[in-house]
Amino acid sequence: MAGGHTAAALVAWAAEVRIILAGCENCAYRRARVLRAALCGDYAAVRYRIPRGRDPLGTVAVQPYYAVPLKDGKTEFMFLNPENQVCVRSLFPHLGPNPCWYVRRHRNKATNF
Repeated sequence: MAGGHTAAALVAWAAEVRIILAGCENCAYRRARVLRAALCGDYAAVRYRIPRGRDPLGTVAVQPYYAVPLKDGKTEFMFLNPENQVCVRSLFPHLGPNPCWYVRRHRNKATNF
């Protein structure tokens, strides 16, 4: 064979590659199952208010502002009054609004002109 490889060595190598690829598929399948379980559990906690009495929705104060470009290449920022934005207390977005952890990290809401 070309390159000094024997047929037996190539067959053994192909068998090893198949085992590695099968392991990767199994790992991806497990990750998808864990993600699906987390999403379903998170939705159930929001939908059925688990733990009892917890409001699934919250509010976060955000700072909206306008970013207006000027003729000289600079940008003028015009800040508006803070607003309360509704958010959902979960890991993933459910019921429409974004999760509260995401809204807290993105408190400044820009509008570019």
